[in-house]
Formats: sequence, structure tokens, C-alpha cells
Amino acid sequence: MQEILVEAKNLKKHFHSNSFFSRRDKAVHAVDGISFSIPRGETFGLVGESGCGKSTTGRLLLRLLEPTAGEAFFRGRSIFDLGKKELQKLRREMQVIFQDPFSSLNMRMNVGDIISEPLEIHGIGGKRERKEKVSELMKLVGLSPGHAGRFPHEFSGGQRQRVGIARALALNPLFIVADEPVSSLDVSMRAQILNLMKDLQERLGLTYLFIAHDLSTVRFLCDSVAVMYLGKIVEMGPNECIFKAPRHPYTQTLLAAVTIPDPEIKRSRIMLSGEMPSPTDPPPGCRFHTRCPHAADQCKTIEPELKDVGNGHMVSCHLAW
Repeated sequence: MQEILVEAKNLKKHFHSNSFFSRRDKAVHAVDGISFSIPRGETFGLVGESGCGKSTTGRLLLRLLEPTAGEAFFRGRSIFDLGKKELQKLRREMQVIFQDPFSSLNMRMNVGDIISEPLEIHGIGGKRERKEKVSELMKLVGLSPGHAGRFPHEFSGGQRQRVGIARALALNPLFIVADEPVSSLDVSMRAQILNLMKDLQERLGLTYLFIAHDLSTVRFLCDSVAVMYLGKIVEMGPNECIFKAPRHPYTQTLLAAVTIPDPEIKRSRIMLSGEMPSPTDPPPGCRFHTRCPHAADQCKTIEPELKDVGNGHMVSCHLAW
């Protein structure tokens, strides 16, 4: 049986804000009660529209945000119960690759200093050892160690993302949150970075939480997938189940929008009506019922449970049985 490296249980994060035009305190239900687990050495994909809570989930697992409710565990230990010193130790084992490879790097630091900074913060090695480690990491991600003295603006977008990956690997982590790491890159560069991430996972035994809205990249990289809508997981399961036999109408809509490279193959699109409801005032019942083409009366009043339809394939829909 595989070791469960990361686990979330009924995780919630609500952001409160007082509007100048309203006395009522409004809460944005960014993440509203989600549960999942990630086995060691696997990639768990989190997909959905912008604003559905994907990035907030990643930040909660890294404890960059404190939860409103719920629990998260890393190797069986509660992440939110750790003190300052214990949390700093945990930082070595949990790292992040950011979406924008330009703004996530300090433009005033050269690449060598950027990659070695985590080592300095955690007091690992002397100056010589850190320099050797930087060279090793740059080779590992496909960069020339001779370019360590250059600054981020002297690199292409793909090369900057390789720098970000090297920095994330500096402390030899077990778990990496990859927050849309290829969304700002062109298609050819995306393929290179995805292949690099897959190769690094095999060589180093990494575990990823891969956050994306591009289903093609998720299908290529992920072992299992969770589809989020308005702070909730509506469908979750092994890669094959999600992409070959989607059961939730929202998942079916997302897959129908994926571009097929063969012009001879035609796919019928599923058109949704209306806009995504506000996360400050989510609708009752199933949160997707306001846009769902199959919504029934019970969908408008009763919230569906996330149930197993077989082989670990979980669906939150009254009509999926």
C-alpha cells in the first residue's frame, strides 16, 4: 500500500471583507470543504475555472494561508498544529513553483544567488558547498552553470521557469505545489517544462500538486485529478476515469472545450448559460445548477454528496447514478 504523503480533510478558507457600501460582513467562499489525498511519488491535478479555489488550496497545504476550518496532514502530521520551528523544518520538504517565472524571481539578484538563497536561509553548507550545489541544480534543470552570474531578465521565459524549478529543488523536498507553472509559456516551451517535471519526478521521487486550467497538460502529467467549481470538488478520480468517462456535467463541459489537433475530428461543444455565481453568495443545492443544462428540481435545493461510482471515481451530482 502506497504511503499517503499529503491529505486534506474538509478544508475551508473564507476571506472576509467589509464593503464601504454595505455594513454586512461578506465572506468569499474560496475553498468550501474539500477532501483529498496524494500518495507519495504521484501527481495530483487540480483543475477548474479561474476563481474556483485551486491556488488557495495549494497555499493552504503549504501553510502560506491559515484555514477557516478543516485539517491538512503531511506524512501523518497536522500542518496547522506545527509551531514556528517545526514549520521551518517542514519548509524543507514542501516547496512551490509559481505561475509567473518573471515576477516570482528577484530581478536584483543573479541566478546563482536566487537558487542558493534557500540554502542560506536554512543554514545548509558553506559558501563553496552552496556554489557546487547551484551548479548541480542548474545542470539538473537544463541550464548552464556558467550562467549563474546572469540576472533573470537575461533569460527567456522557459529558462526563468527552470530557475524557479531549481530553486524549489534546492532543499531536496518531497512535495512540490506547481501553481500553473506553464500557463505563461508558449506551447513548445510548455512541453519542455512538463517533460522536465516528469523526468525530475522519476529521478528524485517527487510528489506534485499540479494546479492548472489546461486539461491537456493535466492529462499528460497527472495520475489522478480533482475538478473544482466555486470552492467545491465536483469530480475526482484516476486520470483514465476523468478523461475517458467523465460523469459530472461540468467536467464534460471542460473536456468538450479542449482543442483537438486533428482538423478531421469534430467535437460537439457544450454551451453553458450564464456566468459563474459570486463566491460571496454561492447558490443553494448544487453550485453548478445555475449553469447546468440537466439541472432538476432537487439540484436547486439539495447539495449532492461526493460519492464513489466505482474504482475510486468520485462524483458530486444527483444525476450521475
